[in-house]
Amino acid sequence: MSGPSGCPDVLERVRNDPELAGDAAFVERIAKLRDNFGVDGVCPAVEREYRDVATYEQEVTRLRWSVYVTLSSISFAIAGYTLSNLNGLHRGVRIAALCFAWFIHFFASFFYWWMHGITHRQRKYLIGLERLLGFYHYTLRDRRPMAPLRIGQCRVQVKFHWVVNTISVLYLIGVIALAVCLGVFRRG
Repeated sequence: MSGPSGCPDVLERVRNDPELAGDAAFVERIAKLRDNFGVDGVCPAVEREYRDVATYEQEVTRLRWSVYVTLSSISFAIAGYTLSNLNGLHRGVRIAALCFAWFIHFFASFFYWWMHGITHRQRKYLIGLERLLGFYHYTLRDRRPMAPLRIGQCRVQVKFHWVVNTISVLYLIGVIALAVCLGVFRRG
Protein backbone atom coordinates (compact mmCIF):
# COMPACT_ATOMS: atom_id res chain seq x y z
CA MET A 1 0.00 0.00 0.00
CA SER A 2 1.34 3.44 -0.91
CA GLY A 3 0.30 6.96 -0.20
CA PRO A 4 -0.74 9.30 -3.00
CA SER A 5 2.86 10.51 -3.53
CA GLY A 6 4.26 6.98 -3.96
CA CYS A 7 5.64 6.86 -0.43
CA PRO A 8 5.08 3.39 1.04
CA ASP A 9 2.90 3.15 4.09
CA VAL A 10 5.72 2.68 6.57
CA LEU A 11 3.48 1.61 9.43
CA GLU A 12 2.09 -1.20 7.26
CA ARG A 13 5.66 -2.13 6.35
CA VAL A 14 6.66 -2.26 10.03
CA ARG A 15 3.72 -4.47 10.92
CA ASN A 16 4.52 -6.87 8.04
CA ASP A 17 8.20 -7.22 9.00
CA PRO A 18 8.41 -9.79 11.82
CA GLU A 19 11.70 -8.42 13.17
CA LEU A 20 10.46 -4.82 13.34
CA ALA A 21 6.95 -5.73 14.49
CA GLY A 22 8.42 -7.44 17.57
CA ASP A 23 9.82 -4.15 18.87
CA ALA A 24 6.81 -2.40 20.44
CA ALA A 25 8.68 0.86 21.11
CA PHE A 26 9.77 1.04 17.46
CA VAL A 27 6.23 0.41 16.19
CA GLU A 28 4.88 3.06 18.57
CA ARG A 29 7.49 5.62 17.44
CA ILE A 30 6.71 5.04 13.75
CA ALA A 31 2.97 5.23 14.47
CA LYS A 32 3.51 8.61 16.17
CA LEU A 33 5.49 9.86 13.18
CA ARG A 34 2.72 8.70 10.83
CA ASP A 35 0.05 10.34 13.00
CA ASN A 36 1.97 13.62 13.19
CA PHE A 37 3.05 13.86 9.55
CA GLY A 38 0.38 11.85 7.73
CA VAL A 39 0.90 9.10 5.16
CA ASP A 40 2.54 11.48 2.66
CA GLY A 41 4.88 13.15 5.12
CA VAL A 42 6.03 10.12 7.06
CA CYS A 43 8.83 9.06 4.66
CA PRO A 44 10.63 12.43 4.82
CA ALA A 45 10.03 12.46 8.59
CA VAL A 46 11.57 9.00 8.99
CA GLU A 47 14.54 10.00 6.82
CA ARG A 48 15.01 13.15 8.92
CA GLU A 49 14.70 11.02 12.06
CA TYR A 50 17.37 8.69 10.70
CA ARG A 51 19.80 11.56 10.03
CA ASP A 52 19.15 13.12 13.44
CA VAL A 53 19.57 9.86 15.35
CA ALA A 54 22.74 8.99 13.40
CA THR A 55 24.19 12.42 14.26
CA TYR A 56 23.17 11.99 17.91
CA GLU A 57 24.77 8.54 18.06
CA GLN A 58 28.04 9.88 16.65
CA GLU A 59 28.06 12.76 19.15
CA VAL A 60 27.41 10.38 22.06
CA THR A 61 30.29 8.17 20.87
CA ARG A 62 32.57 11.20 20.60
CA LEU A 63 31.55 12.32 24.11
CA ARG A 64 32.09 8.82 25.49
CA TRP A 65 35.66 8.68 24.21
CA SER A 66 36.49 12.25 25.16
CA VAL A 67 35.33 11.81 28.76
CA TYR A 68 36.95 8.38 29.12
CA VAL A 69 40.32 9.54 27.81
CA THR A 70 40.26 12.78 29.83
CA LEU A 71 39.34 11.13 33.12
CA SER A 72 41.79 8.28 32.59
CA SER A 73 44.56 10.78 31.85
CA ILE A 74 43.77 12.73 35.01
CA SER A 75 43.75 9.49 36.98
CA PHE A 76 47.14 8.39 35.64
CA ALA A 77 48.56 11.88 36.23
CA ILE A 78 47.50 11.78 39.90
CA ALA A 79 48.98 8.30 40.33
CA GLY A 80 52.18 9.34 38.55
CA TYR A 81 52.58 12.46 40.68
CA THR A 82 52.01 10.41 43.82
CA LEU A 83 54.60 7.85 42.82
CA SER A 84 57.14 10.51 41.82
CA ASN A 85 56.88 12.16 45.28
CA LEU A 86 56.96 9.09 47.48
CA ASN A 87 59.29 10.55 50.08
CA GLY A 88 57.62 13.95 50.17
CA LEU A 89 54.14 12.69 51.04
CA HIS A 90 52.80 11.13 54.22
CA ARG A 91 51.87 7.44 53.97
CA GLY A 92 48.14 8.11 54.37
CA VAL A 93 48.23 10.80 51.69
CA ARG A 94 50.02 8.45 49.28
CA ILE A 95 47.48 5.68 49.76
CA ALA A 96 44.53 8.09 49.61
CA ALA A 97 45.88 9.69 46.41
CA LEU A 98 46.31 6.30 44.72
CA CYS A 99 42.80 5.24 45.76
CA PHE A 100 41.39 8.55 44.55
CA ALA A 101 43.20 8.12 41.22
CA TRP A 102 41.71 4.64 40.81
CA PHE A 103 38.26 5.94 41.75
CA ILE A 104 38.51 8.53 38.96
CA HIS A 105 39.45 5.77 36.53
CA PHE A 106 36.59 3.61 37.83
CA PHE A 107 34.18 6.50 37.17
CA ALA A 108 35.64 6.87 33.65
CA SER A 109 35.02 3.17 33.02
CA PHE A 110 31.49 3.39 34.43
CA PHE A 111 30.76 6.39 32.19
CA TYR A 112 32.20 4.51 29.19
CA TRP A 113 29.86 1.56 29.79
CA TRP A 114 26.83 3.75 30.43
CA MET A 115 27.35 5.62 27.16
CA HIS A 116 28.17 2.35 25.40
CA GLY A 117 24.67 1.10 26.24
CA ILE A 118 23.10 4.31 24.93
CA THR A 119 24.95 4.04 21.62
CA HIS A 120 23.94 0.39 21.20
CA ARG A 121 20.28 1.29 21.68
CA GLN A 122 20.67 4.06 19.10
CA ARG A 123 22.37 1.68 16.66
CA LYS A 124 19.55 -0.83 17.04
CA TYR A 125 17.03 1.92 16.30
CA LEU A 126 19.06 3.09 13.28
CA ILE A 127 19.22 -0.43 11.87
CA GLY A 128 15.44 -0.68 12.26
CA LEU A 129 15.00 2.63 10.40
CA GLU A 130 17.32 1.39 7.64
CA ARG A 131 15.29 -1.77 7.30
CA LEU A 132 12.14 0.30 7.14
CA LEU A 133 13.50 2.71 4.55
CA GLY A 134 15.12 -0.05 2.50
CA PHE A 135 18.75 1.07 2.60
CA TYR A 136 21.66 -0.32 4.55
CA HIS A 137 24.40 2.17 5.42
CA TYR A 138 24.79 1.44 9.08
CA THR A 139 25.44 -2.28 8.77
CA LEU A 140 29.09 -1.45 8.02
CA ARG A 141 29.51 -0.60 11.72
CA ASP A 142 28.41 -4.12 12.67
CA ARG A 143 31.42 -5.73 11.04
CA ARG A 144 34.72 -5.83 12.87
CA PRO A 145 37.67 -4.21 11.08
CA MET A 146 40.10 -6.94 12.21
CA ALA A 147 39.95 -10.64 11.57
CA PRO A 148 39.66 -12.84 14.68
CA LEU A 149 42.95 -13.95 16.22
CA ARG A 150 43.75 -17.65 16.28
CA ILE A 151 44.77 -18.89 19.72
CA GLY A 152 45.28 -22.63 19.43
CA GLN A 153 42.06 -24.06 18.04
CA CYS A 154 39.97 -21.04 19.05
CA ARG A 155 39.26 -17.89 17.08
CA VAL A 156 39.01 -14.85 19.35
CA GLN A 157 37.60 -11.50 18.24
CA VAL A 158 39.35 -8.72 20.18
CA LYS A 159 36.98 -5.96 21.23
CA PHE A 160 38.02 -2.60 22.60
CA HIS A 161 35.81 -2.78 25.66
CA TRP A 162 37.87 -5.80 26.78
CA VAL A 163 40.84 -3.44 26.83
CA VAL A 164 38.88 -0.95 28.97
CA ASN A 165 38.01 -3.72 31.46
CA THR A 166 41.56 -5.11 31.48
CA ILE A 167 43.08 -1.69 32.15
CA SER A 168 40.62 -1.10 35.00
CA VAL A 169 41.34 -4.46 36.65
CA LEU A 170 45.13 -4.14 36.24
CA TYR A 171 44.98 -0.59 37.57
CA LEU A 172 43.04 -1.79 40.64
CA ILE A 173 45.54 -4.60 41.25
CA GLY A 174 48.40 -2.12 40.89
CA VAL A 175 46.83 0.37 43.29
CA ILE A 176 46.21 -2.33 45.89
CA ALA A 177 49.74 -3.68 45.52
CA LEU A 178 51.25 -0.20 45.77
CA ALA A 179 49.08 0.70 48.73
CA VAL A 180 50.19 -2.45 50.54
CA CYS A 181 53.85 -1.92 49.64
CA LEU A 182 53.78 1.79 50.50
CA GLY A 183 51.92 1.15 53.71
CA VAL A 184 54.12 -1.68 54.93
CA PHE A 185 57.58 -0.89 53.59
CA ARG A 186 57.72 2.90 53.62
CA ARG A 187 57.88 5.14 56.62
CA GLY A 188 56.25 8.48 57.04
